[in-house]
Amino acid sequence: MNTLTSEEDFDYVDIDPFGSPVSYIDSSLQCLRKNGMLAVTATDTASLCGSPKKACMRRYDAQPFRTSFSKETATRILAGHCVRLAAKYEIALKPILSFFADHYIRIHFTLDKGAKKADSTLKDVGYLVWDPKTKDRRKVVEIPKKLGSAQIAGPLWIGVLHDKTYLKKMKVNESLGTAKRMKKYLELWLKEADMPPYFYDQNEIASLTKTQPLSLEDMVQRLKKQDFSACKTHFSPTGFKTDADIKEISDLVAKRT
Repeated sequence: MNTLTSEEDFDYVDIDPFGSPVSYIDSSLQCLRKNGMLAVTATDTASLCGSPKKACMRRYDAQPFRTSFSKETATRILAGHCVRLAAKYEIALKPILSFFADHYIRIHFTLDKGAKKADSTLKDVGYLVWDPKTKDRRKVVEIPKKLGSAQIAGPLWIGVLHDKTYLKKMKVNESLGTAKRMKKYLELWLKEADMPPYFYDQNEIASLTKTQPLSLEDMVQRLKKQDFSACKTHFSPTGFKTDADIKEISDLVAKRT
C-alpha cells in the first residue's frame, strides 16, 4: 500500500487492516487530494480501550482509561491521532461519521488543506477527565495541574464525531440484511452529534445512587423534562448522553417517585 500511495493520488482511501491502522495513515494522507475522504478502521480495540495502556501509548501517543464509556474514548483517541498526524502536513481532517461496532472502530473523515485549516482542527483536540470515586467526567483543552483522584485520557478528539448535514443525506438500502440495524444507528448518530464527548451508564448510576436502574427511555425522558439535553447512544445499550453533570443526574434519580 505504501508503494501505491507514493505513486498515485486518490479521492478516497479506505484503511481497513487487521489490528492497528497507524502504519498506513501517514502515506494515505500524502496521496489524498483536496476535498478527498479518508476512512480508517481499527480492530485493536482492547489497547484503545485501555487494556493494555502501554500499547495505546506506543501506537497512538495517547493515554487511555478503562471506564463505562471507554468505547467512546477509544473512538476519540483514534480520531485525535489521525487529526494530529494530518496537521503536521498542513492537512485538516474533519470526522463526519464515527462509530464503534462489534469488534472494531470506524471513522470517516473529509480532507482539506492549508495551515490555518489544520490549526483550526487542533482546537478540538484535548482530554477527558474522569473521577472513579465521584464518577464525574468532563472535557478539557489542557491537562489540569491538580487531578486529585481523577484520571485523564488523551490527547483525543473532543469535537463533533458526526456531521449532521452529511448524515441527513444518507439513506439505508432496504435490500440490505442489516437495514434495520443501520436505521437504528443512523437515528442514534443524528441525536448524538450535538452531545458531550462522553456518556453515562445506567448500571453505573444505579450503583452510585444505590438504587434500581431506571429504564433507559425513562432516564432520557426525565432528563428532558428537567430541560437537559439527553439521548441514547450507539456506544452502549445501557448508555445515555446528556449535558447534565453527575450530581444533577444522581439528584434526579434519587428524587424519583
